[in-house]
Amino acid sequence: MKIKLAILVALVVAAVWAVLANEPAKQGQGAILNLESERNLESPQPLACLPLSEVTATHNPVDLMAGVAQCIEQEDYQQAADLYTTAMTFGFFDTLRVSDQTAHQALMVVRMNAFTKAAQEELVKLQEVIAARLKEPELCMRMQSLGAPQYHPDYMIQHGMEAFSAMPEEKGGLVADFDAQAAWEYALQTVPKCGVDTAAD
Repeated sequence: MKIKLAILVALVVAAVWAVLANEPAKQGQGAILNLESERNLESPQPLACLPLSEVTATHNPVDLMAGVAQCIEQEDYQQAADLYTTAMTFGFFDTLRVSDQTAHQALMVVRMNAFTKAAQEELVKLQEVIAARLKEPELCMRMQSLGAPQYHPDYMIQHGMEAFSAMPEEKGGLVADFDAQAAWEYALQTVPKCGVDTAAD
């Protein structure tokens, strides 16, 4: 239920900000300005509900979560689980290579947006299927064959505070001397637990 709790908290915060942003400015108070940079949470190749075999390393987490949302609507929880796990693994990889830590919350927002229309029982079902899929070697094999993400993480970089400074343009928004292969292996071990003995869990 940790996923559902995080989603509910995020939704409450988002709802409060939405109310504040749309409320007319009161006498003597300034209006709230919502700044958003270009390519923030961008989805260049939004996916439908499809099997992981049709996903490539050029699809970013926003693309993948679009497919998750559609799979939930179609009650195809296995494909939703596979796309979700891949999205979160790619997103975790991005947090390792994006230098602006304030940008890392993009992953939480992407997840929240995908689950906006889902009912609690649908999220519970998804969580159950994800837990089952993580125990099956097939999922790790498919993700390992995908390889490390091959897109530039603009969706995340442009979500952070540095997007409003010259810094991303100067260094591309990425960690210097980033070891993509090591980071990818770490992401696989951390999110889907590929190659990790979880028998004691």
